[in-house]
Amino acid sequence: LDEEDALEALHRVASSRMALLAGAMNGDSVDILRQTVRERFAPDCSLIWQESFEAHGIEETAAWFATLKQALPDIHMDVRRVEVEHGKRGVSVSACVALSGTQTQPFFPMFPVGELLSMLPIQVAQEYDSDGRITRDSCHLCIAGQLSRFPSVVDWLVESAPALAVRDEGARMLQEAMEGAKDDDKVTIARQFEGRVWDASADPNANFVLQTCLVQLHPQDLSFVAAELEGRVAEAAKHSIRSRILERLLEQFPAEDLDSIVGELVAAARTLCRNAFGNFVLQRV
Repeated sequence: LDEEDALEALHRVASSRMALLAGAMNGDSVDILRQTVRERFAPDCSLIWQESFEAHGIEETAAWFATLKQALPDIHMDVRRVEVEHGKRGVSVSACVALSGTQTQPFFPMFPVGELLSMLPIQVAQEYDSDGRITRDSCHLCIAGQLSRFPSVVDWLVESAPALAVRDEGARMLQEAMEGAKDDDKVTIARQFEGRVWDASADPNANFVLQTCLVQLHPQDLSFVAAELEGRVAEAAKHSIRSRILERLLEQFPAEDLDSIVGELVAAARTLCRNAFGNFVLQRV
Protein backbone atom coordinates (compact mmCIF):
# COMPACT_ATOMS: atom_id res chain seq x y z
CA LEU A 1 0.00 0.00 0.00
CA ASP A 2 1.18 3.53 -0.68
CA GLU A 3 0.94 6.12 2.08
CA GLU A 4 -2.46 7.44 1.05
CA ASP A 5 -3.96 3.95 0.86
CA ALA A 6 -2.43 3.05 4.22
CA LEU A 7 -3.98 6.13 5.85
CA GLU A 8 -7.35 5.30 4.32
CA ALA A 9 -7.12 1.72 5.58
CA LEU A 10 -6.31 2.92 9.09
CA HIS A 11 -9.22 5.36 8.91
CA ARG A 12 -11.58 2.45 8.15
CA VAL A 13 -10.17 0.39 11.01
CA ALA A 14 -10.36 3.29 13.46
CA SER A 15 -13.92 4.20 12.43
CA SER A 16 -14.96 0.57 12.89
CA ARG A 17 -13.30 0.36 16.32
CA MET A 18 -14.94 3.60 17.47
CA ALA A 19 -18.36 2.43 16.23
CA LEU A 20 -18.02 -0.90 18.04
CA LEU A 21 -16.92 0.82 21.24
CA ALA A 22 -19.83 3.27 21.00
CA GLY A 23 -22.26 0.41 20.47
CA ALA A 24 -20.99 -1.40 23.56
CA MET A 25 -20.97 1.82 25.59
CA ASN A 26 -24.55 2.61 24.61
CA GLY A 27 -25.77 -0.90 25.44
CA ASP A 28 -27.03 -2.22 28.76
CA SER A 29 -24.25 -4.66 29.64
CA VAL A 30 -21.06 -3.72 31.47
CA ASP A 31 -19.73 -7.21 30.74
CA ILE A 32 -20.18 -6.73 26.98
CA LEU A 33 -18.36 -3.41 27.22
CA ARG A 34 -15.47 -5.05 29.06
CA GLN A 35 -15.30 -7.81 26.43
CA THR A 36 -15.36 -5.29 23.57
CA VAL A 37 -12.42 -3.44 25.11
CA ARG A 38 -10.50 -6.71 25.58
CA GLU A 39 -11.05 -7.59 21.91
CA ARG A 40 -10.24 -4.20 20.40
CA PHE A 41 -7.33 -3.03 22.58
CA ALA A 42 -3.80 -4.47 22.60
CA PRO A 43 -2.74 -6.44 25.73
CA ASP A 44 -0.11 -3.83 26.65
CA CYS A 45 -2.32 -0.83 25.86
CA SER A 46 -2.46 2.37 27.88
CA LEU A 47 -5.31 4.78 28.50
CA ILE A 48 -4.92 8.38 29.62
CA TRP A 49 -7.83 10.44 30.90
CA GLN A 50 -7.30 14.21 31.25
CA GLU A 51 -3.61 13.40 31.82
CA SER A 52 -4.59 12.94 35.47
CA PHE A 53 -5.36 9.21 35.30
CA GLU A 54 -3.55 6.42 33.50
CA ALA A 55 -4.49 2.79 33.02
CA HIS A 56 -1.87 0.29 31.88
CA GLY A 57 -2.71 -3.03 30.31
CA ILE A 58 -5.93 -4.47 28.99
CA GLU A 59 -7.54 -5.26 32.36
CA GLU A 60 -7.01 -1.77 33.84
CA THR A 61 -8.30 -0.22 30.62
CA ALA A 62 -11.39 -2.45 30.58
CA ALA A 63 -12.00 -1.59 34.24
CA TRP A 64 -11.88 2.15 33.44
CA PHE A 65 -14.55 1.82 30.76
CA ALA A 66 -16.65 -0.31 33.10
CA THR A 67 -16.38 2.34 35.82
CA LEU A 68 -17.50 5.01 33.37
CA LYS A 69 -20.50 2.89 32.37
CA GLN A 70 -21.42 2.22 35.99
CA ALA A 71 -21.14 5.92 36.87
CA LEU A 72 -23.39 6.89 33.93
CA PRO A 73 -25.68 3.87 33.37
CA ASP A 74 -27.66 5.69 30.66
CA ILE A 75 -24.55 6.90 28.85
CA HIS A 76 -24.77 7.54 25.13
CA MET A 77 -21.63 7.96 23.02
CA ASP A 78 -21.98 9.69 19.65
CA VAL A 79 -18.93 9.55 17.35
CA ARG A 80 -18.88 12.84 15.45
CA ARG A 81 -15.64 12.66 13.49
CA VAL A 82 -12.65 10.36 12.96
CA GLU A 83 -9.46 11.64 11.33
CA VAL A 84 -6.08 10.09 10.55
CA GLU A 85 -3.02 12.31 10.38
CA HIS A 86 0.72 12.48 10.78
CA GLY A 87 1.67 13.70 14.25
CA LYS A 88 4.70 13.98 16.51
CA ARG A 89 4.43 10.26 17.38
CA GLY A 90 3.92 9.17 13.79
CA VAL A 91 0.55 8.36 12.25
CA SER A 92 -2.23 9.00 14.76
CA VAL A 93 -6.00 8.83 14.92
CA SER A 94 -8.09 11.59 16.42
CA ALA A 95 -11.80 11.47 17.05
CA CYS A 96 -14.39 13.87 18.36
CA VAL A 97 -17.16 12.24 20.36
CA ALA A 98 -20.05 13.53 22.45
CA LEU A 99 -21.17 11.85 25.68
CA SER A 100 -24.56 12.23 27.30
CA GLY A 101 -25.91 10.62 30.45
CA THR A 102 -26.79 11.07 34.11
CA GLN A 103 -24.08 10.64 36.71
CA THR A 104 -24.98 8.41 39.63
CA GLN A 105 -21.39 8.72 40.90
CA PRO A 106 -18.99 11.68 40.45
CA PHE A 107 -16.93 10.29 37.56
CA PHE A 108 -16.69 13.82 36.16
CA PRO A 109 -16.03 15.86 39.33
CA MET A 110 -16.79 19.14 37.58
CA PHE A 111 -20.40 18.09 36.89
CA PRO A 112 -23.24 17.49 39.37
CA VAL A 113 -24.51 14.05 40.29
CA GLY A 114 -28.11 13.30 39.41
CA GLU A 115 -28.43 15.77 36.52
CA LEU A 116 -28.43 14.92 32.84
CA LEU A 117 -25.19 15.82 31.09
CA SER A 118 -25.88 16.61 27.47
CA MET A 119 -23.39 16.26 24.64
CA LEU A 120 -20.10 16.60 26.53
CA PRO A 121 -17.42 17.08 23.85
CA ILE A 122 -14.51 14.63 24.23
CA GLN A 123 -11.35 14.67 22.13
CA VAL A 124 -9.82 11.23 21.62
CA ALA A 125 -6.33 10.47 20.29
CA GLN A 126 -5.43 6.87 19.51
CA GLU A 127 -2.54 4.77 18.24
CA TYR A 128 -2.79 1.30 16.70
CA ASP A 129 -0.57 -1.73 16.24
CA SER A 130 -0.09 -3.67 13.01
CA ASP A 131 -3.05 -5.90 13.91
CA GLY A 132 -5.42 -2.94 14.14
CA ARG A 133 -5.63 -3.03 17.94
CA ILE A 134 -5.57 0.15 19.99
CA THR A 135 -2.27 0.58 21.83
CA ARG A 136 -2.82 4.05 23.26
CA ASP A 137 -6.06 5.90 23.99
CA SER A 138 -5.90 9.48 25.29
CA CYS A 139 -9.13 11.32 26.11
CA HIS A 140 -9.90 14.77 27.44
CA LEU A 141 -12.86 17.12 27.76
CA CYS A 142 -13.04 20.02 25.28
CA ILE A 143 -15.39 22.49 26.97
CA ALA A 144 -13.36 25.70 27.11
CA GLY A 145 -15.36 27.37 24.35
CA GLN A 146 -18.66 26.21 25.85
CA LEU A 147 -18.31 27.24 29.50
CA SER A 148 -21.63 29.09 29.38
CA ARG A 149 -23.28 25.66 28.84
CA PHE A 150 -21.56 24.18 31.89
CA PRO A 151 -21.57 26.70 34.78
CA SER A 152 -20.59 24.00 37.27
CA VAL A 153 -17.26 23.68 35.44
CA VAL A 154 -16.28 27.22 36.38
CA ASP A 155 -17.03 26.50 40.05
CA TRP A 156 -14.88 23.36 39.83
CA LEU A 157 -12.04 25.20 38.10
CA VAL A 158 -12.06 27.86 40.82
CA GLU A 159 -12.06 25.28 43.60
CA SER A 160 -9.38 23.15 41.95
CA ALA A 161 -7.21 25.82 40.30
CA PRO A 162 -4.02 25.49 42.40
CA ALA A 163 -4.01 21.69 42.09
CA LEU A 164 -4.89 21.73 38.40
CA ALA A 165 -2.25 24.33 37.54
CA VAL A 166 0.70 22.07 38.39
CA ARG A 167 -0.48 19.33 36.00
CA ASP A 168 0.01 19.57 32.26
CA GLU A 169 -3.59 18.91 31.27
CA GLY A 170 -4.96 20.91 34.22
CA ALA A 171 -2.84 23.91 33.27
CA ARG A 172 -4.16 23.72 29.72
CA MET A 173 -7.74 23.59 30.98
CA LEU A 174 -7.18 26.70 33.09
CA GLN A 175 -5.53 28.54 30.20
CA GLU A 176 -8.44 27.68 27.92
CA ALA A 177 -10.88 28.83 30.59
CA MET A 178 -9.02 32.12 30.98
CA GLU A 179 -9.45 32.69 27.27
CA GLY A 180 -13.09 31.61 27.05
CA ALA A 181 -14.74 32.45 30.38
CA LYS A 182 -16.58 35.64 31.33
CA ASP A 183 -14.41 38.42 32.78
CA ASP A 184 -15.71 37.98 36.34
CA ASP A 185 -14.96 34.26 36.21
CA LYS A 186 -11.46 34.93 34.87
CA VAL A 187 -10.74 37.20 37.82
CA THR A 188 -12.10 34.65 40.29
CA ILE A 189 -9.88 31.92 38.84
CA ALA A 190 -6.83 34.18 38.88
CA ARG A 191 -7.46 35.10 42.52
CA GLN A 192 -6.92 31.48 43.52
CA PHE A 193 -3.19 32.08 43.04
CA GLU A 194 -3.05 34.93 45.54
CA GLY A 195 -0.48 33.90 48.16
CA ARG A 196 0.90 31.25 45.81
CA VAL A 197 2.63 33.35 43.16
CA TRP A 198 6.22 32.56 44.18
CA ASP A 199 5.75 28.80 43.94
CA ALA A 200 3.45 28.91 40.90
CA SER A 201 5.82 31.19 39.00
CA ALA A 202 8.56 28.53 39.17
CA ASP A 203 6.35 25.59 38.25
CA PRO A 204 6.78 24.34 34.65
CA ASN A 205 3.00 24.15 34.20
CA ALA A 206 1.51 26.73 36.57
CA ASN A 207 3.70 29.52 35.21
CA PHE A 208 1.82 29.31 31.91
CA VAL A 209 -1.46 29.81 33.78
CA LEU A 210 -0.05 32.92 35.47
CA GLN A 211 1.21 34.24 32.15
CA THR A 212 -2.24 33.77 30.61
CA CYS A 213 -3.80 35.61 33.55
CA LEU A 214 -1.40 38.52 33.05
CA VAL A 215 -2.25 38.74 29.36
CA GLN A 216 -6.02 38.29 29.73
CA LEU A 217 -6.81 40.46 32.76
CA HIS A 218 -6.49 44.10 33.71
CA PRO A 219 -3.44 44.92 35.87
CA GLN A 220 -5.64 46.23 38.68
CA ASP A 221 -7.04 42.73 39.13
CA LEU A 222 -3.56 41.21 39.42
CA SER A 223 -1.64 43.63 41.62
CA PHE A 224 -0.97 40.76 44.02
CA VAL A 225 1.32 39.11 41.42
CA ALA A 226 3.77 42.02 41.45
CA ALA A 227 3.46 42.43 45.21
CA GLU A 228 4.41 38.79 45.87
CA LEU A 229 7.57 39.10 43.79
CA GLU A 230 8.78 42.31 45.44
CA GLY A 231 11.93 41.87 47.50
CA ARG A 232 13.00 38.87 45.40
CA VAL A 233 12.89 40.38 41.93
CA ALA A 234 16.59 39.85 41.10
CA GLU A 235 16.33 36.21 42.18
CA ALA A 236 13.22 35.76 40.04
CA ALA A 237 14.88 37.44 37.04
CA LYS A 238 17.72 34.92 37.10
CA HIS A 239 15.33 31.96 37.27
CA SER A 240 14.67 30.07 34.04
CA ILE A 241 10.88 30.04 34.63
CA ARG A 242 10.09 32.88 37.05
CA SER A 243 11.79 35.30 34.67
CA ARG A 244 8.89 34.74 32.24
CA ILE A 245 6.43 36.12 34.78
CA LEU A 246 8.54 39.26 35.18
CA GLU A 247 8.64 39.69 31.42
CA ARG A 248 4.84 39.48 31.20
CA LEU A 249 4.49 41.97 34.09
CA LEU A 250 6.76 44.45 32.35
CA GLU A 251 4.84 44.01 29.10
CA GLN A 252 1.32 44.23 30.51
CA PHE A 253 1.48 46.58 33.53
CA PRO A 254 1.80 50.36 33.31
CA ALA A 255 5.21 51.60 34.44
CA GLU A 256 3.81 53.50 37.42
CA ASP A 257 2.52 50.22 38.89
CA LEU A 258 5.97 48.62 38.76
CA ASP A 259 8.22 51.20 40.44
CA SER A 260 9.40 48.71 43.06
CA ILE A 261 9.93 45.91 40.53
CA VAL A 262 11.89 48.16 38.17
CA GLY A 263 13.90 49.60 41.05
CA GLU A 264 15.09 46.15 42.09
CA LEU A 265 15.98 45.28 38.51
CA VAL A 266 17.98 48.46 38.02
CA ALA A 267 19.82 47.91 41.29
CA ALA A 268 20.88 44.43 40.14
CA ALA A 269 21.40 45.37 36.49
CA ARG A 270 25.16 44.75 36.44
CA THR A 271 24.64 41.14 37.50
CA LEU A 272 21.47 40.55 35.54
CA CYS A 273 22.86 41.76 32.22
CA ARG A 274 25.34 38.87 32.36
CA ASN A 275 22.68 36.30 33.22
CA ALA A 276 21.00 34.29 30.45
CA PHE A 277 17.51 34.96 31.81
CA GLY A 278 18.01 38.25 33.63
CA ASN A 279 19.30 39.80 30.41
CA PHE A 280 15.95 39.21 28.70
CA VAL A 281 14.06 40.66 31.65
CA LEU A 282 16.18 43.83 31.58
CA GLN A 283 15.37 44.29 27.90
CA ARG A 284 11.70 44.73 28.88
CA VAL A 285 12.41 47.64 31.23
